[in-house]
Amino acid sequence: MKRLVSIVALLLVFASCGDDAAEIATTTTSTGSTTATTSGGATAAPTTTAPGDPLPPHTLEGLAPILDPMVEPLGFRVTRAALISLDTYQPTPDGTHLAVYVVPLEDQTPSAYARQIVPLAAALLPAVFERWPALESFDVCQEPFAWDGEGTPPSYTILDLDRESAGTVDWATIELSGLIAVAKEDRDITLSVDAQVGNSRAFQAALDEGT
Repeated sequence: MKRLVSIVALLLVFASCGDDAAEIATTTTSTGSTTATTSGGATAAPTTTAPGDPLPPHTLEGLAPILDPMVEPLGFRVTRAALISLDTYQPTPDGTHLAVYVVPLEDQTPSAYARQIVPLAAALLPAVFERWPALESFDVCQEPFAWDGEGTPPSYTILDLDRESAGTVDWATIELSGLIAVAKEDRDITLSVDAQVGNSRAFQAALDEGT
């Protein structure tokens, strides 16, 4: 029987809701479907930053022009992105966690989602930490090509890590099997996949190599 994979236990993933930085949805992945939305009175702030700014923009409006050119060569576009406070799980201009969600421009097989985990990471890392020195952590999530359900789409893959751990990985050469092995050893690198990606031929092969 193929192994049902979750490298680490389910984790919360964060989303910005449209252009409203005061709203955030949190959902679980794989085997749960908890959705909650809270609203607050966050004060509006500029949504763009200059190259020398210590933190990235905190809304999709400001982030997409920067991040889309980084992921489009791989066949993705950014659907949601926000600068998050890990204390409140709210988008905020002074948050230190960058959450990025991408969707493929064409339909993908589960194995294709697995194979894209490392190229997506390499497209964004270590670049986001080098560009924004006050950024402390980051995650990138792959979403379904076509989501016709209600609410927030699920994340098929999630890579979450902090600045220090990102600096220990050679993103130009690491393969999925190596990332799986690193994630098992480093508590500050979380790699999670849903059941169909985890059971795909590509992920299972990488899992066997990384164990």
